Amino acid sequence: ITLTSALYNFSKPTIAVLPGVAAGAGLSIALSCDFRFASKSAFAIGGYGKIALTGDYGITWLLTKLVGPAKSKDILFSNRKIYTDEGFKFGIFDKIFDNEILLKESIEYAKHIGTFSPLALKVMKKNINNSSEINLIQALDQEAIDLIKVSKSKDHKEGIKAFVEKRKPSFTGN
Repeated sequence: ITLTSALYNFSKPTIAVLPGVAAGAGLSIALSCDFRFASKSAFAIGGYGKIALTGDYGITWLLTKLVGPAKSKDILFSNRKIYTDEGFKFGIFDKIFDNEILLKESIEYAKHIGTFSPLALKVMKKNINNSSEINLIQALDQEAIDLIKVSKSKDHKEGIKAFVEKRKPSFTGN
């Protein structure tokens, strides 16, 4: 199993925090994360063609899944820098922050996500990751199966109880 695969399939949401350049394998690893938060001075670049390489760590699959084949070819063949504004439009960067607050804001976002059920997040992430490999009917069936399973969990019971009691839930991932 590669780092890329481990991050992409990790049971919890992942955030790549990019204070500077995301190039080559570094870009691939960032793309394998669920979110990419960048500083305003950051940029992405393929970097492979200039050194006679074809890509690694899943760059061709991850980038194509994110931006489509034509834009992937443009990014990788041209080897041009993709600055934050353009990268945000393409979905390469999810949030852009001033350099001074990048880490603080990234941690705050992670803490926010951390308030949700790890079980629900794991299943949602799995279904989102698999969505391009199946059709709508298969997705509906899988969601129904997962919803029934998760509705029997301790996390669901705690979530409902906390909602009724107007308090923050305390999830265990079960």
